[in-house]
Amino acid sequence: MSPDEHWLAYVSSATGRPELYVQSFPMPGPKLQVTTDGADLAWWTRDGRGRIFLSSDRQSLWRVDVALGATTRIGTPTQMATLPPNIVAIDAMPDRQRFLALVPERAGTGSATVVLNWQAALGKIR
Repeated sequence: MSPDEHWLAYVSSATGRPELYVQSFPMPGPKLQVTTDGADLAWWTRDGRGRIFLSSDRQSLWRVDVALGATTRIGTPTQMATLPPNIVAIDAMPDRQRFLALVPERAGTGSATVVLNWQAALGKIR
């Protein structure tokens, strides 16, 4: 959802490749294709005037200005950053200026520890 809650952005593979689209909401209008070279994930900019998206190969972040309203204009995407290979997951911080990416430290199997009910252990420590 856009910050003003009037537009929905989504990634669809309807063309055979995942691309980013925007469409008015809650009254659906025509879907507008934002990308032409693929997209994997996307975030609205804080001001709602643009979209930041992860390329479909997950190797770069891009920004595109999107003027939405009675007259809709979609700008030309510009690259913001090149990312390290093998990104497992990525998400934008609220300011949309910083991103958190999980990248494997080394190849092969690894382990993760998940601690459940950790709050109950606090009472025992005191």
